[in-house]
Amino acid sequence: MTEKNPAIFIQAGTHPAEDVRRAFDIFVGAGSEGIVAATDLAVTETGTPAMSVTVATGRAIIQGTEGTYQGPYIVENRGITVVPVTASDVSNPRTDLVVARVQDQAYSGTTNAWSLAVIEGTPAASPVAPTLPANALLLATVTVASAVSTIVNANIADGRVIHPAAYYPGDTVPVGDGGTGATTAGAARTALGVAVGSDVQAYTAVLAATTASFTTVAESKLAGIEAGADVTDSVNVMAAGALDKTLIPTEIMTAASDEITAIVTATDVMQFRMPYAMTGSEIRASLGSACATGTFTVDVNVGGATVLSTKVTVDATEKTSTTAAIPAVLSVTAWADDDPVSIDIDNQGDGTATGLKITMIGTRSA
Repeated sequence: MTEKNPAIFIQAGTHPAEDVRRAFDIFVGAGSEGIVAATDLAVTETGTPAMSVTVATGRAIIQGTEGTYQGPYIVENRGITVVPVTASDVSNPRTDLVVARVQDQAYSGTTNAWSLAVIEGTPAASPVAPTLPANALLLATVTVASAVSTIVNANIADGRVIHPAAYYPGDTVPVGDGGTGATTAGAARTALGVAVGSDVQAYTAVLAATTASFTTVAESKLAGIEAGADVTDSVNVMAAGALDKTLIPTEIMTAASDEITAIVTATDVMQFRMPYAMTGSEIRASLGSACATGTFTVDVNVGGATVLSTKVTVDATEKTSTTAAIPAVLSVTAWADDDPVSIDIDNQGDGTATGLKITMIGTRSA
């Protein structure tokens, strides 16, 4: 039978201390421990420094660690307590621990009490702290140098933690315990990683107006779109200034021969006019059937003059200029709206190529 009877707080029931502690553990947070307020059980040097430390008044919750169902103990120090520190080693330093410790004979020993104590470490060239005793709460770590006769605040490192369920008004609650780790709004934002200007946008009147209304040109790029307009229509969107047409990639492709007739060297094999202004970035050529030998070379003229300092070539057995050993180089990239465009065949290769297409690539100009 595994039921634990009687149930805690049942009428006329009697309970051992362990059962009451287990019930209390539900309210303090299962397995949690620490001091109750920020100043509780603080460890400092004595009024006249000596081989001892002072422990302040205060309360703490200490978890029992000797039994599976031991639960937490509540301890209170109602007066300032001076706790002695063992004399220093003449040769080596050591590390001591100041602790609040519970002894319960239900689990070990013959003592039923709690106490403030110093757990002495082992002197060594590189000392390490001793093991925390059972049922003990760390209050401070004390560095005891060799051949000293006093302990001062510089030798004492605070080891206390505030019990997470025991913060009081005015306490600074760490971020890890659900607080902000700060006492001001600015410091709280920084601690939480939401500092204004680096992590989040500061309030501005323009931002507030934008999110509230979207009514003026300054607030919205939608002002140029007529009521009920199709906002997927590029004319509407560009008219509103919401889309920069100069950033739109574009290309113009034209056939400069048929797919059957062999292409021969000639000028003006294809002519047309630019449908819009364009900033060129590349010109390509492709063939339906390739030359077996020789290099096929094409020139493109815009506005009556070549735009290439190195002509477009298609190598033997290849069908595209993108694989050419010598890439084409543009010398003129500004191609005006309605400029005449003409295509010349400067070298026909072995005269067997067919199906020439020219692709002019770039972005639309304003």
